[in-house]
Amino acid sequence: MGKHNKYPDRSPGRNNNDLAANEPSKAKLAYKIIIFATATVKLITEILHHTMSMDCTRFDYFRGVLMRGNLAFCGILMSMSFYDTLRVIGRHYSQDEDTVWWSAQCPCCGTVTMLAIALGKAPYGYHNCYSAWLMCVKCGTGSWAIGDSDNVVVQYPSAAPFTTPDHLSPEVKTTWEEACNSFTVGAYTACTLMCRKLIFYMAVEEGLPEKNDRNHAPGFEQCINYLVDSGLITSRYQGEWVDSIRVWGNAATHDLAVIDKSVAEKALTFTHSLLKMVYEFPQSASQE
Repeated sequence: MGKHNKYPDRSPGRNNNDLAANEPSKAKLAYKIIIFATATVKLITEILHHTMSMDCTRFDYFRGVLMRGNLAFCGILMSMSFYDTLRVIGRHYSQDEDTVWWSAQCPCCGTVTMLAIALGKAPYGYHNCYSAWLMCVKCGTGSWAIGDSDNVVVQYPSAAPFTTPDHLSPEVKTTWEEACNSFTVGAYTACTLMCRKLIFYMAVEEGLPEKNDRNHAPGFEQCINYLVDSGLITSRYQGEWVDSIRVWGNAATHDLAVIDKSVAEKALTFTHSLLKMVYEFPQSASQE
């Protein structure tokens, strides 16, 4: 038996088909070149700026051209396998193929099918999946997803879980849409904080003083208690939701603990129901 080779040959040209072995060294080399080229671009542009009469617009344009050339060179150098496997509709496949129509909901208009205009290799850790650039053929909104045509694993932005209730003021509508948008991009703590802000606003609109004798705003739990006492939160909702709401409302503000998707979804569900009870239902009833 031969001796075990303690120091395997990792010279260039060996095992070139092993993408995982080559990409780290390419990334390191490209990083060094980016640092060197960036410093060179900065030096050249500073010299030109002080030695030539060049206005700011032309100066910035020239520097931008050099930087774009630098990045393009690094991209060619790295020859990333992602770009080698990128497939584009109209060039590598047709829209008549079933696999290009993904079961993904448009984040804007809610259409349940989107067209994959480009397909690439999925990030590490996703097996039998593609990275896809999706476009809604109804409204033109785009989205990025991981999965396949039948199963979308990840989508950013995703569709909002709730619609916007009717008869909202512009301020309330904007805040609600911001909460939904935060949820669709995975910003669950921000989503929960926006829901908390809406509940505070509704309590004040219903008569809770905005400031107390010490010029302090009411706390979140005080807002919830006021809405319960005023009857906007029914006894059934009080039993099912209030304790949970106090938990996520206080945690989102006073702690650095990360709010997960399930908690943020509960916050949206409750806030959506409350918006309908405060704004939509009374206005709809008065119009009949």
